[in-house]
Amino acid sequence: MSKVCVLLSTYNGEKYLRQLLDSVLAQNTNNGQLQITLFVRDDGSKDGTVEILKEYADKGELILAQYGVPNVGFAKSFSWLIANAPQSDYYALCDQDDVWLPDKICNAVARLKKENNDLPLLYSTSLIVVDGQLKEITRQTHLHMSKDSPTQFEENVLQNNTYGCTIVMNEKLRRLYLNVPVEQIMTHDFVLSILATGLGKFIFEDNPQILYRQHENNTVGFYRGSLRNIFRTIRFVFSNDMKNNKWKNVKTLRELFFENFNEEQQKFIDNLYCYRDDKKKKKELIKFIKSKIKNQFVKNYNLALIRLNKF
Repeated sequence: MSKVCVLLSTYNGEKYLRQLLDSVLAQNTNNGQLQITLFVRDDGSKDGTVEILKEYADKGELILAQYGVPNVGFAKSFSWLIANAPQSDYYALCDQDDVWLPDKICNAVARLKKENNDLPLLYSTSLIVVDGQLKEITRQTHLHMSKDSPTQFEENVLQNNTYGCTIVMNEKLRRLYLNVPVEQIMTHDFVLSILATGLGKFIFEDNPQILYRQHENNTVGFYRGSLRNIFRTIRFVFSNDMKNNKWKNVKTLRELFFENFNEEQQKFIDNLYCYRDDKKKKKELIKFIKSKIKNQFVKNYNLALIRLNKF
């Protein structure tokens, strides 16, 4: 039997929370071959979220590990969950307003079991994007991931290819992640994807396993809606809190794991870290992106960010 711990961070999510919880609890356990535990931290909700969680916890359907605490943000909340989760074989990250398809966990575990479990492993999929009423918007959500690309690590660093709600990881990757100080983690899914592509294996399947809900209260996500939503996303990404997050994450990874990366990865990380203050490094970085990165979205987007000094 494989143990899987589903890690859920909530914040003012009462509107869609029951649908999410019911979809996780209805996961296919492969005839008892999977033991699934739902481990929850509430990040300072002010609505009825905690009451809903307590209702499910009283029935033994989830573990409400922490609530009634100040809001610390999604990255620190998920980092707390990752650090304090019950010992398991695999860990799945979960958002409060999505709906999981019944075989999401079963398919992920089956795929991960085919790999060398001594490596840090991360499994991710594409999404079925839906609106607030679960009406499908699109299925074509290939997250700009170049599968089996020789520059997969660099592409992930330049443009985070991973939606956290699709991540299932093994114990090896969880332990590696715990080496990163919580205060230095800007975005948890970005750090996990870099550790997996740089030091282990990143497994991406273009086979959606989740209904990814986009609604009026999303902070950032996949928008195909109103002009208001588009401008709200742009403001979020380029706000003072967000525009340097990727560079700060690169700084952290360079400080903690530089010796573990291979020579090519070290050179790339070093160029990216130093490009602001070193014209030669900047030229080398731009040359590498132009010549080596094949994914046009990643190439064009990040060349623009580098020239604007917003990476």
